[in-house]
Amino acid sequence: MPPSVKDIPAHKWAWELTEKVEHSHSFVRGKIKGQMRRQKHYHDLKLSYQNFRKDDEVYVYFPVKKPGMSSKLTRFWKGPFKILDKYGDLTYTIDCGYRGKPQVIHVDRLKKKNKQTLRTESDYSTFSPLDTGNKSAEDDQVETPYLQEIAVHESTLPDEDEQESSQDGRRTRRKSAWMADYIVE
Repeated sequence: MPPSVKDIPAHKWAWELTEKVEHSHSFVRGKIKGQMRRQKHYHDLKLSYQNFRKDDEVYVYFPVKKPGMSSKLTRFWKGPFKILDKYGDLTYTIDCGYRGKPQVIHVDRLKKKNKQTLRTESDYSTFSPLDTGNKSAEDDQVETPYLQEIAVHESTLPDEDEQESSQDGRRTRRKSAWMADYIVE
């Protein structure tokens, strides 16, 4: 309270103490406002939101744990759903089938659906039919990095039994290494 409106207590020390407490309180409030502004500024510098377009497919986060279910095994990301429209800077209208009408969802709850292609697959969705002709399955040679790696490792191993190799072009078969130290009499 301003000093002109306040009652002066009977004891001067009580009046001075009240003044000091009110002054400290207003000082701390001013400092807290400044700190809140500073923290918000640095928080906003680190923020980055994903931008989505109309008809993008996204997953939506629904943080609802069903009773009796472990949250560890619950899938909170549902979808994919299509974005119908951009509602605001950070909100999108999505038809996620909840209550039968589109919902406005914040970008914090959205995650873009990525294409699911393996490293060995091409990005093209069209495939040409295989030309088998009169070839047999044994004539087809498939070269993959995994098979090449196996071939490199097998070529570095010493040949133990040449008699096991067959004459029809098949690979040489090695004896299994496990239990090699076990002696049977």
